Amino acid sequence: ATLWALVIVVPLSWFSKGSIFLSPSYDVSVAALLGGALYGLGTFINGGCMFGTVARIASGNLSFLTALPGSLSVRA
Repeated sequence: ATLWALVIVVPLSWFSKGSIFLSPSYDVSVAALLGGALYGLGTFINGGCMFGTVARIASGNLSFLTALPGSLSVRA
């Protein structure tokens, strides 16, 4: 999904000057790198991102319920 967003959104922002703006960039911090690494590790262990986890719970695979408390405990 990220690759498709990159392939679609970035060229659109190039060709439609002034109507589509990409978000401003932020400095890389240790907290952002650590958060990204933890999210990636959790996605790898869980076998899917949060949307995939919710879809699997909705389809009846209740073993993924253990991922919800961890996801809900994180605050920005």
